[in-house]
Amino acid sequence: MDARAGNIQVGARIADLRAQMGWSQSYLARRMNEAGWKNFYQVTVARTEKGERPVLLHEALALADLFGIDVTQLAGNQEPKAVHKAAGLHDAIHVLTEELKKRTLK
Repeated sequence: MDARAGNIQVGARIADLRAQMGWSQSYLARRMNEAGWKNFYQVTVARTEKGERPVLLHEALALADLFGIDVTQLAGNQEPKAVHKAAGLHDAIHVLTEELKKRTLK
C-alpha cells in the first residue's frame, strides 16, 4: 500500500469512528484542542478524512485515545486488543484443559 492509499484508509476510518460517536468534524477538532493539539481545526479533520493530510503518530495516539480504541484500529484493525487477548487466553485454557485431562486419565 502506498502512502496516499494509507492516508485514505486511515482518514476513512477516522470519519467512520467520528460518525459512530455522533461527532461533527468541528467537535472532533475541539476535542483534539482540549487534549493539547492546539493547531487541530475542522479543516484539519476534513483534509485528514479525505486522505489529503497524513496523520502524524502523536495525533494518531491522541485520536485513538479520544475514540477509546487501540491505535492499530485506526489503520483498519477492527478488533479491539481485548478480543485478541481473549482469543489467546481461550486457546491457552483449552490446551491446559486437555493436558489436565491426559494427566488425570493416567
